[in-house]
Amino acid sequence: MKTPKFESQFPRHLRCAHPRRLRPTTAAVTRVAVAIVSILGLLTSPAAAKERHAERIFHWDFQRASDRNFDQKPDGWKRRQDRQHPAYIDMRITTRSAETARTAIAAQATLASWMHMWRTGRWEPNYIAESVPDSLAEVLDQTVINTCLEISMDGGAAELVGPRFPMENRYSYSMSAEMNCEQLDGHWAWIELRLMNAAGEVIQVLRTDRMAGTQAWQSVHTEIASHSGEDLKWGQVHLMVEPHNSTVLAGAARFDAISIYRMPRLSLHTPLKYHIAEPGEAFEVRCEAMGIRENATDVQFVLRDHLGELIRKHAAQLQVTTADDLPPSSDSHVASVDGQVRSTLPAEPPPPHYVSRRGPHRSVDGHAAWQLTIDQPGLYRVGVQMAAGGADAQQRELLIGVMPPRRQRPAGPFGWSLPPFDAHFGIEAVPDLVNRFGAGWVKIPVWFDPADTATAEKLVALIERLQSQGTQVVGKLDQPPPRLRETFGDITDHHYAVNLFRDPQDWEPALEPALTRIGMKLPWFQIGGDGDHSFVGQPELAETVAALRTRMQAYSQELKLALNWTWLDPPPSAVPAPWSAIHYNASPQTTAAELEKYINGSPREHELWVTIDPLEGHQYALLDRVRDLTQRMLTIKRSGVSAAFVINPLRPELRLFTAQMTIGEMLIPWRELVNHLGGADYVGPIELPGGSTNCVLANGDEGVMLLWNDRPTHEQIYLGELSGASDLFGRQVPLEAATSERGTPETRFAVGPWPTIIHGVDLDLVRFHQQFALRVEALDSSRVSGQTLPVAITNCLPQTATGTVTIISPTLLSGDRSELPLQLPAGVPQQRELPLFIRNDASAGEHRLRFDFDLMAHKPYHFSIHRRTTLGSGEIELIWDTSRSQAEQLEVRVEVHNNSEQTVSFDCKLFPPGRPYLRFRITDSKPGVSIHELKLPLPDEDPGAEAWLRCEQLDSGRVLNYRLQL
Repeated sequence: MKTPKFESQFPRHLRCAHPRRLRPTTAAVTRVAVAIVSILGLLTSPAAAKERHAERIFHWDFQRASDRNFDQKPDGWKRRQDRQHPAYIDMRITTRSAETARTAIAAQATLASWMHMWRTGRWEPNYIAESVPDSLAEVLDQTVINTCLEISMDGGAAELVGPRFPMENRYSYSMSAEMNCEQLDGHWAWIELRLMNAAGEVIQVLRTDRMAGTQAWQSVHTEIASHSGEDLKWGQVHLMVEPHNSTVLAGAARFDAISIYRMPRLSLHTPLKYHIAEPGEAFEVRCEAMGIRENATDVQFVLRDHLGELIRKHAAQLQVTTADDLPPSSDSHVASVDGQVRSTLPAEPPPPHYVSRRGPHRSVDGHAAWQLTIDQPGLYRVGVQMAAGGADAQQRELLIGVMPPRRQRPAGPFGWSLPPFDAHFGIEAVPDLVNRFGAGWVKIPVWFDPADTATAEKLVALIERLQSQGTQVVGKLDQPPPRLRETFGDITDHHYAVNLFRDPQDWEPALEPALTRIGMKLPWFQIGGDGDHSFVGQPELAETVAALRTRMQAYSQELKLALNWTWLDPPPSAVPAPWSAIHYNASPQTTAAELEKYINGSPREHELWVTIDPLEGHQYALLDRVRDLTQRMLTIKRSGVSAAFVINPLRPELRLFTAQMTIGEMLIPWRELVNHLGGADYVGPIELPGGSTNCVLANGDEGVMLLWNDRPTHEQIYLGELSGASDLFGRQVPLEAATSERGTPETRFAVGPWPTIIHGVDLDLVRFHQQFALRVEALDSSRVSGQTLPVAITNCLPQTATGTVTIISPTLLSGDRSELPLQLPAGVPQQRELPLFIRNDASAGEHRLRFDFDLMAHKPYHFSIHRRTTLGSGEIELIWDTSRSQAEQLEVRVEVHNNSEQTVSFDCKLFPPGRPYLRFRITDSKPGVSIHELKLPLPDEDPGAEAWLRCEQLDSGRVLNYRLQL
C-alpha cells in the first residue's frame, strides 16, 4: 500500500502502516478539537501585534521546515567530528512526547475529514484525505507533535553547529531557547551564539546557563551582546554537550525553539579621562542608539552606587539623527550615520529561518544626554534602559569613579607588571597611571628593536620619570622584537628564557643595543616573562644565571637579576646566589592564609616577590574580591615581602581597568589600599568590644585602622582624636561622638562586611592595648573570693602615667567591678595582680572583661581595653538543653565533655525564681562525651524565665554555675 503523503512527514518510529483503518480515541478527538479551535482563533483574531524593541529575526523549532528530506537531521546543521567529538553519538529530531505524537497521528484521518467539512460546508463520511493541509500540519507540528533536537550521549562530547547567518554592528543581539535533559549526570549542556567578523573569527560568545542531570523543559537565554564590535558580520548557533565526569557516560540533552533577537544597539559614553571625575565636577553621559524602530523612544538613565543603591534617575527622549528605511519588502535597510547613507542588510534573499517583519516601520538612530554632578567620592554605575522592562529591555552601564585630585602616597611593595606596549597602550600613558593609581614597583618590557630609536628614547624617559617619582623599575627581558626572533630559532613560550639565554653568542648581540641604552639607568632586570618558569628544575641553574650575570654586568654595574618561580616547587638555592630576587606566583591565586604560609616557609637569602592579582570578576562577587585583596595586602605588609605585582593590570577580567582603559570595579579599592598601606609600617590588631577584625598601620605619626565585621555591628571605643573614616571607595563613613558608662568620651561607628578605614588613630594608645595581656588562661571556679588576676602592663604613653584601672564584668564579678591604683613609668613593662571577687552564681565558661584606665601623663587619658577570660579550668564542660512535653515537667538534657582522665560526678541544685530549689545528681561521667537526660517536676508558670543552676563536682570542690531557660 502506498504510504499517504501526510504520514511520511513524521519520524519512522511514529509512522503507522494502515492509518485509514484507525479510529481516533476520545483523547485524540479532544486534541483535534482544541487544534481546530486554535486555528479558527488564529484566522479570526486581528493582526495587531504590538511592535517591540526586541525583534526576532531567526528561529529554529526543528519542525517540518527544518527537515525537508526527512532524515531526522536538521537541514543546514553540521556536527563537529574529532577525537573528543565521536561520530557515533546520536543526534536526531524527535518528539518531546512520543505518546502525544502517536495519538496525533492516529487522529489525522478524522482531522482531515473535519477540515474538509469546514471548508466545503458538508460532511462526507467516506472522505479520505490524501494529505493534511500544510497550514494545519504546521499547527499540528507546533502544538501537538512538537518535535525537538535530541543528543544522546555515550561518552565524549558533542557539538552541533547551525548555519551561518548575517548580522550587523548596527544592532545588539541575544538568543533564547528551550532545553531539557534526562539522566545527563556526567555532562553539561548549553547553547552558544557566536558573533564573528567577515573572516569568520569569533569576536564575542553569548552563552546560556548550563544544564545537567534530569530537568524538565525550561527557557534559557543569553545576555544581550554588550559590544558587538564594528566588524560584526556573521552569527552562528552551537549546541554544546561536554563531559565533567568521566565515569558517567550516558544521558540525553534536548534543544528546541531557538530564537535570535536583535534590538537597537545602545552605547554609553563620557568624555572623562578614565571615566574619573573630581567631586563636584560637572560632566555629561551620552547615550547613542542605533536601529530604533520608533521615532519617539524614551530612555531611562539611572545612577547607582557600588552597592546598587539608587541615587537618582532621569528620563530623556532620544533625538533622531537618521533617515527612513527602504520599503520593508526589500528587507534591506538604509541608515544615515553622520550624513552618509549606507545599506545595513545584504540585498540577496533572506537566509533560511529568517522571520519576516510585518508592516512598514522606520529604523532610525538617536542620542540622549544626561548632565551629572556627583559630590561624594566613590564608585558609581550610570545605566541606561530602553523599553519598559522584561524580555524587551536592553540596558547599558558604565562605571564612573569620583576621586579627589590628591597625589598618591608612597606605594611601598605594591606594583604592576605591564604588558608589551602597542598602539592601544603606549609608553606615554604609564607615568600618569602610576601617579593617579599608585605603584611602588613597575615592570616594563625593555627589549626593543635596535632600529626603533624612538622607542628607545621613550623608554629612557619613562625610566627616569618613574624613578624620580620614587618608583622601582624592573626591566623585563622576555621575547625579543619580532625582527630578531628568527635569530633564536623555534623556541616555545613555555620554555623561552632558559633556552633564549643559554648561549651568550646568541642573545648578547641581539640584546646589546637595549642594555647599552638603558643598562646604566636600570639596575633591576627580570629574566623571562611573568609566566615563564623555564628555570624551575634546571640543572646547573646557579652556573647558568652566574654566566648571564657576568655578561650583563658590563652594561649595568649595579645589576640585580630576578627569576620567576612557583610556590609548589622547591626554592632555588646557591651560595652565593647570582640572583637578587625570586618572584613566586600561583594559579589560581592563594588565599591570605595560604600566602602567609608560603611566605613564612620561603628562604630569605634574596628578595621575595609575589603576585597579587585581584580575583577575576566573572567568578567572584565584588565584596569577596575587595575583602580578599585587602587581606592579602595586609599579609604582604605583615610578612615583609619586598614587592607584590599585579600581572598585567590592564586585563579586563581583573576589573582594575576595562578593555577601553577606563576605570574598573577594583581600581578605587586598589588605590585606597595602596595609599594607606603602601608606605605604612605594620602595627597590628587590637581587641575591639564588638569583635571586629582589624589592623592598625602607621603612616609616620598618623595611625590608620582597617577593619570589618562579617556581622554588621557598631563599635564604641576611645582611639584618640579621630580625624575621619572612609570606605575603600573613598566615601565618608560617619563617626558619632559617644559617652562611656563612666562619662568619658568615646567614638561610635558602624562596621560591616565592607572594609572601613579609621583615620587619626592614636598609635600610643594602640600600643598600650597591644602590650596589655592577661597572664592566666582561666579562673578557678571553686574560689569566689581571694583570687587575683595577673596582668602585664607596659606604659606606651610618652610620659610616666599615674591613675587607676577598674575591672568591669557584671556577669563575673561581685559588685560588677574591682579597682587598683597604678603608677606606670614610660616604656617599662610591669606585672600586676588585680584583685577579683567572683560572683557565687557566675556561670562557667567565657566572660568579657573591660579594663577602664584613668591615667594622667602629659595629658589626661580615659580609655578602655577589652579582654575575655574563662571561668573554670576547661577540663569539664556541661552543655545544657531544656524542653517540655508536659506543662508540669521540665525535661533536661546535658552533654558532659570530660577532658580529664577521671570519672566525674556532680551534685546539682536548680534555683527557680520564687520556688524551692530542686536537687539532682549527674553521676559517673567517664572521660569523653556522655549524655544524661532527666525530668524535673517544675510547673510551667513563667515561660521564658531563667533559673540559676549550681553544679558542684564531688570529691573536688569545683563549682560550675549555669543559667537554664525554663
